[in-house]
Amino acid sequence: MSAARASTVSHRLSANRLSLSVAGATVLAWIAVEILATAYAGNVAAGATGPLFELIAGHFALRWKFSDLPPVMTWQAIVAVIQAFILAAGFGWLLALRDGFVRWIMGADAYARLADPRALQVLCAVLFTVFLGAHLGTGLFRDYAAHAIQWSATLDGLDPWRDPAAGNNAYGPLFNVFAVAFAVNPLWPVALFLYLWFGCWLFILGRLLDQGGRPFESALFASVLFVMGPYFWVLLGFYAHFDIVPAAAALFAVHLALAKRPLGAGAILGLGVLAKFYPIIVLPFLIVRGRAIDWRPALGCALVVAVGTAVAFAIWGDSIFDPVAYAADRRTRHLSILRVGEGRIVAALTGQQFSLRALGVPLAALCGLALFAYCVWKDIDAEVGAALAPVVVLLFYPLAHFQFFAICFLLIAYWYATDRSGLFQSAGLRRATVLYLGWVSAFAVLFYLSQGHMRQDPARWVRDFAGLPAFLFGVYFVWAALRAATKGGVKKHLA
Repeated sequence: MSAARASTVSHRLSANRLSLSVAGATVLAWIAVEILATAYAGNVAAGATGPLFELIAGHFALRWKFSDLPPVMTWQAIVAVIQAFILAAGFGWLLALRDGFVRWIMGADAYARLADPRALQVLCAVLFTVFLGAHLGTGLFRDYAAHAIQWSATLDGLDPWRDPAAGNNAYGPLFNVFAVAFAVNPLWPVALFLYLWFGCWLFILGRLLDQGGRPFESALFASVLFVMGPYFWVLLGFYAHFDIVPAAAALFAVHLALAKRPLGAGAILGLGVLAKFYPIIVLPFLIVRGRAIDWRPALGCALVVAVGTAVAFAIWGDSIFDPVAYAADRRTRHLSILRVGEGRIVAALTGQQFSLRALGVPLAALCGLALFAYCVWKDIDAEVGAALAPVVVLLFYPLAHFQFFAICFLLIAYWYATDRSGLFQSAGLRRATVLYLGWVSAFAVLFYLSQGHMRQDPARWVRDFAGLPAFLFGVYFVWAALRAATKGGVKKHLA
């Protein structure tokens, strides 16, 4: 046996031993918690709760007071949290430390450029554990508390949209599939969202190394700024928002379209539409690329949406369409420019209270169509148009929750990572990107620090004012992007 082959075999055996060790430790920890929980439950039943239970239950009760759930924490719920952490962290380490998994996500060429792949894998596993612990330490908090209610109703056989016990459900049929993971453990969907988030991070890092051709240090720094920054800490590390699912679907759909796999691009975009409807705004930019029209992304998307809708309709009937009406009836939200027009600042200046919600959807649709027409006219790259589409729509969309901007972060990150036309060599575009994504990130952090309510001053003023910088920075970003794209970019100009 050659020295090189012996080294390869030794590396594989070492990796297998490490994987088995992690898996074994996870199983043993799970069993140990189960044994301790069983023993401790007997003491709890006898009335001897002890300091450990009081400490943990008190922490969760404090956090839960900000949610719609009563501040009650049982020992069974505490055990579920601990076991969820053990299972998810153990599985996360198992995936991160397997060469094949990281190589598959990043791409073989990008993975080959890593000087020390194991260091990146360990970093990924450590960060995963930290963020998993950060979320599990908050209990069922805000939106995830509502998710828990909706999944519980689904598992009980209730209509997840119309039954009062399900609360307000603004999600598509695919959201209900996560009830299966919820049935295994109430916090398992959190781990799934985190897996998807870290997968997106490694994927963007791979594109930066492969297609962008950047040094590892530069690529790592850029990927962290785009996908691992404060915005995503709040979105997933604390709130575990479901919006990572449709955002990731849009990201991978754009990538598959550029990789000349149009049916796959449409299919995965269809999954995003079944999760939440808004990824559909990316589809036109996958169909019309340059002067050519390719209907296969639309076909793939339509097939997946049709099958998913048919199955959901057979189970729940026409209530699956309720989220559309539900979104149309809700108030304007923090990062919408329409919220500024309805807020205290304008009311104080004019002496009148305005209701602008009805203007939002028509204005958003008009701006989206104008962007599409301009991109077709100027032959702008598909990834550029796809990245700008959600930004333009969110300029006027009434329900501009901060979590809706996840699709903007991921698609802008992908555009920056690939940047086939060298548009980001424009200092103006880089500055506009920092201002736009920086303001959304700052608002997300403030939203978390205020426990998401912003009903008291001074945070209340920020709530009424936040949509104005979001609008101005968004317009500036779109203008800078289209200006750079219209000039053709550095690479196109040199070609």
